[in-house]
Amino acid sequence: MIRPKLQQRFAATIVALSALMSTAVLAPAGAEDLFYDTVDVRVVNVDVTVTGEDGQPVADLGPDDFELLVDGRVVEISNFSATQGGIPVEGVSTLPATAERGAVDGPTPAPPAATDRLDLVILVDDVHLSARNRNPMLQDLRRHLVQELEDGDRVLVARLNDELRIEQPLTGDLDKVLETLEGLEKQVGRSLTLETAYRTLIRSMEMTRLAGTAVGGQIPTGNSRDADLTAGMADAEAGMIENLARQREGLGRFALDALRSFVDTLAGVKGRKALIYVGDGISSSPAESLVQAWQQKYEAWIIAEERGDLEGVMAHLISLDVDLTKELDDLYEYAASGGVAIYPVSSGSRLARAAGPADTSGSFYDDGRGPNSGTVTTLERFSTETTLLRMADETGGRAFTHSPNLGDVLGQVKQDFATFYSLGWSPDRETVDPLDVEVRVRRPGANVRYARSLLAKDPLDRLQDLTLSALHHGIEDNPLRVRLDAGPQESGVEGRVQVSMMVTIPFENLLLLPGTDHHSGRVSVFVIVRDEGSRGVSPFHHIELPLKVPNDRLVEVLSQSAAYPVNLQMTPGRKRISVGVRDHLARTDATLSVEIDVDAGTLARRSTP
Repeated sequence: MIRPKLQQRFAATIVALSALMSTAVLAPAGAEDLFYDTVDVRVVNVDVTVTGEDGQPVADLGPDDFELLVDGRVVEISNFSATQGGIPVEGVSTLPATAERGAVDGPTPAPPAATDRLDLVILVDDVHLSARNRNPMLQDLRRHLVQELEDGDRVLVARLNDELRIEQPLTGDLDKVLETLEGLEKQVGRSLTLETAYRTLIRSMEMTRLAGTAVGGQIPTGNSRDADLTAGMADAEAGMIENLARQREGLGRFALDALRSFVDTLAGVKGRKALIYVGDGISSSPAESLVQAWQQKYEAWIIAEERGDLEGVMAHLISLDVDLTKELDDLYEYAASGGVAIYPVSSGSRLARAAGPADTSGSFYDDGRGPNSGTVTTLERFSTETTLLRMADETGGRAFTHSPNLGDVLGQVKQDFATFYSLGWSPDRETVDPLDVEVRVRRPGANVRYARSLLAKDPLDRLQDLTLSALHHGIEDNPLRVRLDAGPQESGVEGRVQVSMMVTIPFENLLLLPGTDHHSGRVSVFVIVRDEGSRGVSPFHHIELPLKVPNDRLVEVLSQSAAYPVNLQMTPGRKRISVGVRDHLARTDATLSVEIDVDAGTLARRSTP
């Protein structure tokens, strides 16, 4: 049941819509083509940070000091702007007057990138973060946030463990952020299990004594640990290596999928975004260091003892197809294309510390061969830190590893977002795949950082990004004064509930072009739903609304609203529904969200203009 007043209001809206249909036509998709066309002038911007050899920003560059290449081809820099100390520099911006067909007020310059605010995202990766160092890092982060954040800055806190969960939505309330981080200190992450397994396996290989025929007189022989026992241990450890490598690969894929989906939700957050990734890195080769440890321990012994039964085991280990390089590359591209600069923060490889010092009695050959834990963990550290360095380099951020000072990290983020250049070009097409970007600076000794991949998205792709950000992060921008109201709920199929929603847009906020008989316009609408219990997200519901208003009824219609009913089939429970609307002629986007209890009909928060 729905509340009587709401039901009356919803029914009145339907009546008003019926009356409106006789004057203003909301034509269905595929109706007669309109007499006008629109072409959005897309300007893709890449923000560039330039520092000198002393690490300080270089602030006196102009457009002629830069060369921009896209997919290896030099392109014209059509837009250029500079920002110093958070303030746009007057006299250096270039915004060409590029007209769009369908505009009625003459040429409209393409807008510069939004740069007036820092949105800081803190992501704690408890799948790949040392339990030993996580709390000191979180405490340090809390202390420095108090010192570095300014009025207008916003922070989001997310945690990756069994799922990627937003612990604190984007907010300018520093007290809420600090409280959330303090709460995370009381939790334990999944990384502890892997650390223990890794340490146990390395220790096992270190303690296993090699028995049998001496190699160069250096391999000890003995009665209790004969060749068969050594071979049995080698075979068992090989099985444990494969099992642990598969576990690490699975957790790595899970983490990268979650991170990529999370970055997708940030693409619609306007302005620049900095993501502080608190974690020790995801190894691109989860088996490599363990396989090398096993080889160092047993390869020479296998050859000397002519253990054919273990040669196949060794060949199998070496050929293990456990690699996350492609998934990591995809994450870098997604983040860069979404305008998310990543600043990884790590205190060094968790597994390097996990191996730790051990009693290596009997573990090594006297000539230095064997599972030297220093060599193994150096390889592990190299693999994980390489991913952190690339994560920063590909997205325009900067990596801080080996016991970083988090005050330096936040200071670097503030500096990067306060002083930078924005280079723009007009692509001749939309792209499905990211474009490779290269920026060259004609200044000796200059160091340049920027996102290496960007997407030239069409307006509807951008509207989907905005709607997704409204759904997940509560970010709303509603210049069109769109409303989204819930109406009657009825039993649906397979235990679902059909909920009638109404999207309404005041005609006075829409741009209509005059024609011989009609004023015409065009609106696109996206609707998406999230289940607040399972956190599952529905596919987008897409509506195209060409509008036609008879000229002799224009004044009357401008006092009314365009309305469109949307029927949604949903499971019972708490839902968050977000809508994105684009007026194509005005090139204006609007987003908003509501929350409802499905099968109760209670609108928790009614949308307001």
